[in-house]
Amino acid sequence: MIKIKTHYFLLILCALLTATEQKFDTDFIEVIKKKNNLSEELWKTFEPYILPLNKEPVPEGMDLAIPPELGNQKLAALGYADVTAAPFNADSTGKKDCTKAVQAAVDFSRDHDLICFFPPGTYLLSDSIICRNLLNVRANGRISTEGGACALTGSAKDPQKRAVLMLAPRSSGFTDPEQKKIFIHFLNCSPPKTGLKIMSDPEKVMAANQYNQFFYDLDIIIGEGNSGAVGLRMQAAEGSSVQSVTIDARHGHTGMRGASGSGGSHHDITVIGGRIGIDTRGFSPEFKEDDTGSQPTPVMAYVKLFGQTEAAFINKSRGPFIAVGWQIKCAGITTAILSEAQPANSPFNGSISLIDSIIEFEKSSSENCVISSERDFYFNNVYIKNAAFVNKEQKASPAGWFIVKHFAFAVKPLDYKEYSFETFPYVNNKKREYVFSGLPGEAPPADLCSRHIWNKPFPSRESEGAVNVKDAIIGAKGDSLTDDTKALQKAIDNYEIVFLPKGYYLITSTLRLKSNTKLIGTHHHLSQIISREQFFGGTYGTPLVQTADDASAQTVIAFLGIHPGGYGKAGVNENILQNYSLDWRCGSKSIARSLAFHLFRPYGFALKYPEEIERYVSAFPQVLIENNGGGKWYNFFIESAYNYLPSYRHLSIRNSKEPLSFYHLHAQDSDVFAQCEISNSANVNIYGIKTEHQTRFLYAQDCRNISVFGIGGYATAIKGSSHFVFKNCADFLLANPGDQAWLEPAKFWTNVRPYYQNNIKDYSILTIRERDSSFVCPSLERPIAFFSGKKYADLEQSPLYAETQSALSSDAPALAQNDLIKDLQPADASVKIFKTGTMRCAERYEITDFPKEFLNAVCITVPRGDSKAPGKGYSFTVSRPANIFLLVNRSGDYMPPSGWKTADLEVSYRIKDQLILTDDVFIMKSKGGKIIIPPHDGQGKSYGIPHMAVVVPE
Repeated sequence: MIKIKTHYFLLILCALLTATEQKFDTDFIEVIKKKNNLSEELWKTFEPYILPLNKEPVPEGMDLAIPPELGNQKLAALGYADVTAAPFNADSTGKKDCTKAVQAAVDFSRDHDLICFFPPGTYLLSDSIICRNLLNVRANGRISTEGGACALTGSAKDPQKRAVLMLAPRSSGFTDPEQKKIFIHFLNCSPPKTGLKIMSDPEKVMAANQYNQFFYDLDIIIGEGNSGAVGLRMQAAEGSSVQSVTIDARHGHTGMRGASGSGGSHHDITVIGGRIGIDTRGFSPEFKEDDTGSQPTPVMAYVKLFGQTEAAFINKSRGPFIAVGWQIKCAGITTAILSEAQPANSPFNGSISLIDSIIEFEKSSSENCVISSERDFYFNNVYIKNAAFVNKEQKASPAGWFIVKHFAFAVKPLDYKEYSFETFPYVNNKKREYVFSGLPGEAPPADLCSRHIWNKPFPSRESEGAVNVKDAIIGAKGDSLTDDTKALQKAIDNYEIVFLPKGYYLITSTLRLKSNTKLIGTHHHLSQIISREQFFGGTYGTPLVQTADDASAQTVIAFLGIHPGGYGKAGVNENILQNYSLDWRCGSKSIARSLAFHLFRPYGFALKYPEEIERYVSAFPQVLIENNGGGKWYNFFIESAYNYLPSYRHLSIRNSKEPLSFYHLHAQDSDVFAQCEISNSANVNIYGIKTEHQTRFLYAQDCRNISVFGIGGYATAIKGSSHFVFKNCADFLLANPGDQAWLEPAKFWTNVRPYYQNNIKDYSILTIRERDSSFVCPSLERPIAFFSGKKYADLEQSPLYAETQSALSSDAPALAQNDLIKDLQPADASVKIFKTGTMRCAERYEITDFPKEFLNAVCITVPRGDSKAPGKGYSFTVSRPANIFLLVNRSGDYMPPSGWKTADLEVSYRIKDQLILTDDVFIMKSKGGKIIIPPHDGQGKSYGIPHMAVVVPE
């Protein structure tokens, strides 16, 4: 643990750089102590970690003053602190150790709501850089963790001129691989009270409360002799992200340890070398090293892992891990991915989704295996080269390319108390042992991975032609009080790239973007578009920002917060908020990157609000995607509030057919019918969800081609309902559900807010409602993949799931006591007990997969002879009412005689460990009496062959 005295000189420096007046007056200190149950001793412990309360222009908001001590005043006015300028003067030539200067710049930037900016160059460092969230205090005295974020960035202007943070060769503490040490380490502080817990150590890290940490457009190099070095660790939550970063770990241990989730995600990361590329296991002292080391549902898009010597990726995530657009190149290792087991009380942690990815082994080997997994995984469109196995159960191609279209593999979680969980996949409402579809093929498309990331160079303040809205030619103020509507609209109308420096930009009517608008901020918590009073203008509410309704648009909105005013004059429109954040109508080439949405608090968390001011009720979706709305959204993040009308949704997608993808979707804490809704829409991909709620997460109606990969978080659906409800939807996929199961009696919480947490048995993960039928997934099941629709009909060949039961050692005792079947004709027909291993036809085909109601039932077969020749039928008498099931080889257009109806069942057979046959099943209900099994006509006519009957008494 890094104690504050370790950085004593840095605190002294920061103290000299800030005002010398006392942070809090005596009366307010007493308010803080009372609100947080602090003794004088605890107050003295926590006080150095609490940032001053900013009162103007927005209580508890950003400090908009430009620190005069910063040498680069031009960048400071935009919201950046230049590490190479005074007072830090960090050396960017790579010749001088600048650890102290960089650490001081990181701390100063955090304390003054600035981004720590590294101009191009090399920064030689010899110790960890600690990027620690500090605490803030609300106007009502409550100490919280929502302030003091660390945001570090380099220049994105020229890809050939990057800022590099280099760990000096043989740096102290980094040389022992058995005592790993983090180079760039993102941490946070604990408030004195968390829920019902009283904390005594402010440096006790709580990753769930680590917000808005950011590291982007920077590279890391581990110098020689640092075999215990870990390049970067950011296990953080809401609004946190690592983006566009290359880590050279060839002289280190691990490129990246841990992962953000819970509203945070990581994108565009390359790790070269190291023992391990990315490792999501825990890190001491926050977590044990063999424990989970991520927040729920980590998502990483466009990741390259090259040349690791132990494993490219090791996973032990909380909730599922979603990897999309990955490329792994293995040289010298025979297993690319390791997925570790999870404890029994976390049954759905640690599964993996791998989508549109490439795994290459440099050399062909019979030992090469893509994944060794003690947890579930699902592969979707994964290209594999020189791998003998996908996993130990599934062969691939030891030489050349092999394409895994789908592989849903379940590992039954450990039983816990009275709970027995299952994760087997489903295809069109039928449970399967596994789902696999793959074949040898050609090399992958050139854009298989890159299709999941933004185009480069990404537009920024440094881009040619970009306009700064605070320049005199535009005239925006960003002070939260001046109406900036006309200035911002002027910039949008006249420029393609519009840059909003740090500030609060107050608007009083909708900003309307052009098809090619690029609206760029500094960071979502520093560049904010806000409203104070309501404004009107639409039948269904009025957005603060509206894009052009254009399928061919190439709109970009990035690094911004868009926040309607949540408080205002009492009685206006019955206190119903007419505004929402964003109406997104631009097409599939558009990008939304690192945005945040919540209601703006113009008074903070005040002890007392003005008498005429009341909180508004939200009635419209916070974000609406409609018509031509599509594109790619990176880290959709909504900070929640709890005052809604039933019509509210965090996210509503309606009447949209353009391809639309979310790379981590965070939406939670609404008490309305569902957090998100999709209606009359198609072609939506959601890569990772984190949520907390007590209703439903997604309600989808009249939709097509929806894919969801992964859900996590403490969410319990309303009793009798589900996290996901699909009504009249065609062709959807739900993969890797990994919600944090509540395994205790239902409980009503009031320590944070009123919240009813249902036991897992009271709800399900999925409900399907069709016009004439419905399906509800059993409550203790979280299928690793649930495929629904004609799109996935070819996967119905996957083996059906059969409950494992003790089969009879011999059929004879059961048959001896069984008087169900009589008068069997002809004489060569035989009666058996149906179970796994029963032989079919000429005793060559072994039954492997069948409906569970068939287990231990009586079955009758007859030798069928040559398939090309006609086959004989047979008959028997049933002594009591029963359902008779007729098994017919799936081939041709066979239809049985009148009286038989199609059953929604199938049976599979193997010969020599190969699945080669599947039977369709027909049913006849009998009250008892003679049953006639018809003959078949032979191949070339109706080649379906009725070869077995199964009798199940009512």
